[in-house]
Amino acid sequence: MSTSKIVKTNKRSIVALKLPVSVPALIAYSQQIVKAMTGNPAFPTPAPTLAAVTAAIDDLQAAESAAISRVKGAVLTRNEKKTALVMLLEQLRRTSRRRRTRTWRAEPPSSRAPASA
Repeated sequence: MSTSKIVKTNKRSIVALKLPVSVPALIAYSQQIVKAMTGNPAFPTPAPTLAAVTAAIDDLQAAESAAISRVKGAVLTRNEKKTALVMLLEQLRRTSRRRRTRTWRAEPPSSRAPASA
């Protein structure tokens, strides 16, 4: 009979993405993400670019305005624009998580500050 140890790993979530359900709230949330990442040295070159995310936000705003005015076919277009924006935000989340994990793992243990007594 072999004995094996069960090793539990603590998975840390660096970036959480809890998207709002309503379109106006999603637009505001997305604008806050872009604002927070703009000029942030922790995210020097995000992929997709913040310009692409901003363009998707603008597209969704225009489609939401058309849907509110009840233009025929506008709801379908709005839903497509919403899906496109959510996909871009998911890509941002994945790339920022990868970057933060690489930075954290690249730091050697000796360079960490010693615990104060």
